[in-house]
Amino acid sequence: MRKKILVLFVLVLSVLSFSQIKDNLGSFSEEETKRIEKRMEEISKNSDFDLYINTYKPGENTQLKVLEKSVIIDMVKVDDEHLNVKLSFSQDIDISLYQEELENVLGNLGNLITEGENEKYTMELLTSLEDVFNRMGEDKEIQKEKFSKSGNLSGVFLFLIFLVIGVFVGKNKKVREIFSKIVKKG
Repeated sequence: MRKKILVLFVLVLSVLSFSQIKDNLGSFSEEETKRIEKRMEEISKNSDFDLYINTYKPGENTQLKVLEKSVIIDMVKVDDEHLNVKLSFSQDIDISLYQEELENVLGNLGNLITEGENEKYTMELLTSLEDVFNRMGEDKEIQKEKFSKSGNLSGVFLFLIFLVIGVFVGKNKKVREIFSKIVKKG
């Protein structure tokens, strides 16, 4: 019975959303990892996106499974002093409107990573991602408002059309007769 409960507990934990760092290069100290993970969890709670950081050497097969609403920051060691950083988004995240901004963020922060300031770079990158996530949420709310307003206007417009038709049919005796013939035949 205890084994079944333990297996169930492990399965539940594996399904829950969380953020993690898979530091195969040892790019972060234990304290840095704790600070970064805490920041990642804050962002995940506010944005509903799971964040992952994956550091590795070229050629290593350390790709993470990308689930829904996931963002992966891959840091690949190019040489002793340089890391190449790549952002990957799950397919359910539309970043097309923010692509250029994200590329600029990566470019602007590039000097920090070449100076070996991995924690500072990562924290700045996470802050920039949080800003983008916030705007994505705001844009989504604006789109919902526009859709609901246009839906309300469409309903009012259709009501007015039917009202005009009804008044026209009611006031015009010839149209009323034709309309009643059509209804009787149908």
